[in-house]
Amino acid sequence: TLIYQILNGTAATAGNGANTGGNGADHWTGFVVGNTETHAANYNDQADKIDIRHLLDGDQTDGNIAEYLRVTNVGGNTVIGIDRNGANLIGVSNYTDLITLDGVTTTLNELLNNHQIHY
Repeated sequence: TLIYQILNGTAATAGNGANTGGNGADHWTGFVVGNTETHAANYNDQADKIDIRHLLDGDQTDGNIAEYLRVTNVGGNTVIGIDRNGANLIGVSNYTDLITLDGVTTTLNELLNNHQIHY
């Protein structure tokens, strides 16, 4: 499990690192995709989790999480980007890459359905 925290209050609000809470961008090799819910029939005890609750503004819901998270596949890797405040008033999100899952191809829906991203 990877848990993100706001590392630097100044970086979290302005300048370098503002969009990642001062965390920069990370790479994870060996990330395991799978259902993390212990009561699920397809539970995978090797599956990994990413906790970004402390990075987001607290207004994220199941219905608007796509305004905060973007998952893209690039060259056989999955790149997860965040917008700490969600979409602006005209519905535009400003994503910043947070982590690359090296050698993994997955989608936002798969990660959410597997309960692998905690928001």
